[in-house]
Amino acid sequence: MNGHANEAEKLLLKAGAMADLVGAQLPDWYDTELASVYVAKADWLNAIRVAMRGSASKPALGLVAARASAKLGQIAEARQFYVHALRQLRSDHTRAEAFRAAAVDMLNADASEETWKCVNEAAGSFPNHLPFLTLAAERAASQGNWEVATALLRKAGGSSPLPGMLGAYRRVIEALRSVNAPFEAVDDIYRYVILQNSDDRSICNEWISYIGATGRKGDVVTLLSELQVNAKSIIPSVILCLTDPCSEAEIKERFAKQIDIFTEGDVLKQYTSAIANIATFTFLSKTNLVASVPHNTAHMVVRFNRGGMRSIKIMRPNRDDEEYLSSLGIQWQVLQGFFSDFLQLASSRELELDQAIYSSTVAKEHIHLLERYTAYQDRIVSSGVFELPDPWSGRSTKAFDSVVIHDRQVFSFRGKSLFIFMSGGAGGKALCIYIPTHNLVLDLEARLPRHIGPAYISNVMAVYYKRAEKAYSRYLEASAGAEDAGPRKVVLFHGKIENFAHHLFNFYPGFERINKADLAENVSRIVYSGTLYFGDPRLVFRCFYGKPLEKVENKVVIDPCPFSMKEMLVQPGGYFMSRYMLNRVAQLAGEIEIPAGKPLVWIGVRIGDKSWIGQQEGIIRIIARVVDTHPGARFLIDAFSLPSGIHQVPPAWAAAYQKLDMMVNSIISQSEHSDAITSLVGRSLSETVAYARHIDAYVSPLGTTQHKVGWFTEAPGIVYTSPGFVAGPVEKRVGAWEAEGSQVPLYIVGDVVDEGERRNFSDMRLHLQNVQLDPEIIADELLKLLLERGISANPRTYRRDT
Repeated sequence: MNGHANEAEKLLLKAGAMADLVGAQLPDWYDTELASVYVAKADWLNAIRVAMRGSASKPALGLVAARASAKLGQIAEARQFYVHALRQLRSDHTRAEAFRAAAVDMLNADASEETWKCVNEAAGSFPNHLPFLTLAAERAASQGNWEVATALLRKAGGSSPLPGMLGAYRRVIEALRSVNAPFEAVDDIYRYVILQNSDDRSICNEWISYIGATGRKGDVVTLLSELQVNAKSIIPSVILCLTDPCSEAEIKERFAKQIDIFTEGDVLKQYTSAIANIATFTFLSKTNLVASVPHNTAHMVVRFNRGGMRSIKIMRPNRDDEEYLSSLGIQWQVLQGFFSDFLQLASSRELELDQAIYSSTVAKEHIHLLERYTAYQDRIVSSGVFELPDPWSGRSTKAFDSVVIHDRQVFSFRGKSLFIFMSGGAGGKALCIYIPTHNLVLDLEARLPRHIGPAYISNVMAVYYKRAEKAYSRYLEASAGAEDAGPRKVVLFHGKIENFAHHLFNFYPGFERINKADLAENVSRIVYSGTLYFGDPRLVFRCFYGKPLEKVENKVVIDPCPFSMKEMLVQPGGYFMSRYMLNRVAQLAGEIEIPAGKPLVWIGVRIGDKSWIGQQEGIIRIIARVVDTHPGARFLIDAFSLPSGIHQVPPAWAAAYQKLDMMVNSIISQSEHSDAITSLVGRSLSETVAYARHIDAYVSPLGTTQHKVGWFTEAPGIVYTSPGFVAGPVEKRVGAWEAEGSQVPLYIVGDVVDEGERRNFSDMRLHLQNVQLDPEIIADELLKLLLERGISANPRTYRRDT
């Protein structure tokens, strides 16, 4: 913006100088244009200088002078310019937005009665101008006149959605909340705004958050349901918010009438027809029809099309399922035979996993099962082709497109009609076949039911159809030419989850399989989006040295080779970390200085959620107990690590880093053994995990803090957690099985103190409770682990308080 403004300023000033030179008169528009350039640059001194020389004869420049004066704090002058311009332009309704912009600048500088008097006079001159109505509603709300605010807001909104009004609505709501307006008044406006912006889930989320903040959290489903039941048709944002607490059957039963009305609307019938054309590779009668339908509305159409989405376990269909598939002409027995082989590991991979070292037999069986669902990735990279049977004819069909949408890998195939292979989960498990023409999901039973639920599939497909429509000729060309195309080079996508543990556990194993199988020559390039927590992956996987590494924009769609006959996108992943791979990651840090002393004990700290309330005092006590028995003991305290190559804490994590750093420094300063403690806070991830290879035992909260140490060491450890995380076999708990050569830690369950902090409303993580623990029990167990590891005690004194 400033670049264009600077260029415009140079041209205008040059023109002015030339006019002065030859004694020519400048055109009438000159001062207005030059003043507008200064406003765009927020150069208020020059803006007012230019505006003042023409404000008497050009009322529009009076508005510029008003804005500039307000920005410079000259509010009395701003009001004079404003009123002067208003009295000359009040009949020109095209100037209403300019008057509103100036009004906002004046009110930001001085919200006195005198300023409001000027603004109200302008509002009276443009009685139906929406921004002025919302401005007045905001003022009424801030003064506690919620009835007036609501009436003005309804007048501004009318009965149909208005583009760009959501920000104004939010300001009115915020003003009402700031003066503690009654719940009913705020609730009423939220409901109205949600109805006006039915496709926008964010305002619905804000309403739910407000309901919870007022202590009515248990009423959320009831209030959402009431709003939907009383509406004439589907409110997409409300249905999306009801998706998690309610089953699909409940939603379809409760709102059957609204669903019918919604899907029978003319525009949505046209949308349904358009996506049917895409799925059958036929002519699209109207371009941009799919793109013109808002995303969540499109999501609802896909979701409830043909009476709703149906899911069938293709390897274990019941009798009704078999009859239904047969009625559609789908060769389900052929698909069963194909996928029984498809979901098997290659013999070389089977042997490799058989020879690995596991924390338990249960872990071995679990990993073998998970890895079966990633075997397809290796076949694609090896051959450059992805083939599946056409569900109707059974003949082999090649994928004609590959893309990542909402973190799902989507491969497109052309059979009798379009069918899609989807993979998902952080490791890219084979999930399902989706057949759009029947709104049918063939579940491969990857044990990720949410990922193939109607809400998730519809979300992906709403984006898929817009993408196909946008490049429809290429879509048709690719679908028609795939069978004759030869092997393609593979573009590897390094997943974008902003969590280092997923990079290690889910992304790197896929790269490692390609590395071990010596398939790098089939790869054309690597693309990534987001943070590379351990730096350039080519430093870990040397086989890719020389391959381009390209950063792509972090969007819903990752699409580096759309409808390409030369390249195919693959997001490699897996669920097992070999010790050889982890050692290479740890070696990225180079030489590190290990504290001299024995034993070396790692202690992890965490705040916010899944943390130990009272950990500061507890850790000091644990250190004292260990030193009493092992005077030469040394301690590493870990809390916050930086991605490799990043030397400053990202702003989003600055507050958490500060708290953790203060806590660790406080532990060190208050401990009687401060010289035996080393803080790892703020070090790089590569350096931090390198230390983990040298420890003798660890104590850590469950989660990523534990993964930094537990995955990189063969030493025993203690993990503390809340009760919700201890269901099922101990060998399959988080942190117990994922890494080769690691040990199953001892899990200590704390007493719940509070629910823990959520990052935001959409944070759906489970079991975040903070807990209380007995440091004496932890110290006892830690000393046992050290003794079992063969580290003999050398106590100075020891007395356990009774």
